[in-house]
Amino acid sequence: ENHVIVGGHSIYFRSFFRTFMPYTEDHAAKSKKIVNCGVVALDLLKFKNEHGKTYYMIDPKTVNVVYGGF
Repeated sequence: ENHVIVGGHSIYFRSFFRTFMPYTEDHAAKSKKIVNCGVVALDLLKFKNEHGKTYYMIDPKTVNVVYGGF
């Protein structure tokens, strides 16, 4: 398994969730910012279509608050 730890600003992560979660998904991560010093774990999925183009998506069921929350 590959693991990546990323730090950044909460507004960036809200945009990240809006971009990589399914459009139809209603999730707090898409509408609220992570609290200061908050920690969230998730699975980022990678897909290739029939033309070989790569796509990424967050599985909303895998978003887990480790510390703090939204």
